[in-house]
Amino acid sequence: ENLLIGEDARDRDGIWAERRQWELWKHWAPAARDVGSTTWPPLSAATYERSRKARVVNGRGNGAVMRVAPVGIAGAVRGVVWTEEVARSQALVTHTDPRTVEAAVITAVALAEIIAGRRGFQNAIEYAIECHCQREWRNYFYDLLIAPEMPPRESNGYGDICLAEAVYAVKTTANFEDAIRYAIDGGNDTDTVACV
Repeated sequence: ENLLIGEDARDRDGIWAERRQWELWKHWAPAARDVGSTTWPPLSAATYERSRKARVVNGRGNGAVMRVAPVGIAGAVRGVVWTEEVARSQALVTHTDPRTVEAAVITAVALAEIIAGRRGFQNAIEYAIECHCQREWRNYFYDLLIAPEMPPRESNGYGDICLAEAVYAVKTTANFEDAIRYAIDGGNDTDTVACV
């Protein structure tokens, strides 16, 4: 999924087309081995129009958060308005829960700001929440990502909780290796937490 997002942004000069992204993913999905239960239904639909109806109601899985890295990388050059728009749009291809959609936006915007050298880690997360997260979710994400003294106890299979565990791993460890180890040692969907 990440490579397809990156290739699509490159090939189309960064112009996002949700239908085209779905078409690329649909051709890729049958050969994939680890497509999540929230991502699979829309990708297995016969047409793009049917994929919109096949999205899992309240689909809160973490796939949309995991796959935004290329959006954040491209966003370092294209800017945060583009990054927010594309991250939100790509999340909505397969996920409907606003917590997962906003977590994808926060991830991509923070990554773009860090890569561009405009903000450090903590400041990039705060900026993404304050300036690019939907207003009704800002307090939720501030409490989840900025304020906690310990990681959340819900399933890290959820997009927002996956992001929270990844942020907590970075904030509480001394280096990249320790953060990855912490993410993996946390259990459950550790490969996705470590990816994020």
